[in-house]
Amino acid sequence: MINKKNRLFFIIVPVLCAIIISLFFYDRYQTKQLAKQFNQTNDTVDNTPADDTPTKKDELSTIYCVGDSLTLGVEGNKSYPELLKTHLDATITPIGEPSINSAALAIKLGVSQIYVNNFTIPQDTSKVVINLLDKDGQPQNALLTSKANIDSCTINEIEGSITYNATSNRLEFKRAKAGESVRITALTEVKVTKPEIAKNSILILFSGSYEESVQGSLAEYQKQIISAFNTDKYIVVSLTQDDRDGTNNLLKTTHGDHYLDFKSYLLANGLKDAGITATSEDQASITNKKTPPSLLADKLNGNTKYNELLAKQLANKLSDLGYLNN
Repeated sequence: MINKKNRLFFIIVPVLCAIIISLFFYDRYQTKQLAKQFNQTNDTVDNTPADDTPTKKDELSTIYCVGDSLTLGVEGNKSYPELLKTHLDATITPIGEPSINSAALAIKLGVSQIYVNNFTIPQDTSKVVINLLDKDGQPQNALLTSKANIDSCTINEIEGSITYNATSNRLEFKRAKAGESVRITALTEVKVTKPEIAKNSILILFSGSYEESVQGSLAEYQKQIISAFNTDKYIVVSLTQDDRDGTNNLLKTTHGDHYLDFKSYLLANGLKDAGITATSEDQASITNKKTPPSLLADKLNGNTKYNELLAKQLANKLSDLGYLNN
């Protein structure tokens, strides 16, 4: 009996020991696997921002610089939009024509209606002379006197463009594709294709230099132009001619904090900030509230120094208004 018990003892004990040892090593293996998995997970977390929010650079703002030659610049001088790029991390897009007035800008941007009548659109894509009219059928000559163009428009469902012919001093319509000829015999709206405007854009408007008398109408045309950009982020630059103080006062009243009094700055600090020693002509001009000749490329347009000063003033104004993403 004792022998049987001893035999059972020697059989059971080794088996139990083997089971215990197996469980011990299995437990260690599982612990290592869990630790390895934890370390891998922890390494991934260490590469993620503390708030688990992925980092992404803010999209650049798009700044539209709208106006005439004072915006586009003149030959031999850098324009202010070109110089503004050196101050701001933004996309700068100029819009306008060299001698365009504010009424023509409103037409070009598709916010002021124009019409045509009594002409034939030919079958082919040859150009045909047109006369633009207002809603009452009266001549609307803003685009013609500005020698401006419309890149894309539709007349009676026919797509095309309107260009200024300097030789004939006329406007001409050219259809984009050949088709059936169409005779226009009633007042027909020219549907101007509006430019694609980026969301959350900023507008800088410098218009009015080519109007004879703008004191009453410029502010209203500027409101139309601003509406085309669907933004409350905009700056209107003062005119810098010597005889536009009344107009500038109206623009200041109309636009409030959005108004940049660039002319007053030029007269007070322009030459000093540009590092220019005033000549006798400059001093006489300042006394008469005229832009100093040392800052001009011609009688109207600013030179590179003028545009550099404007770019800096605009950069400061954009920052003061909180329009820039820092």
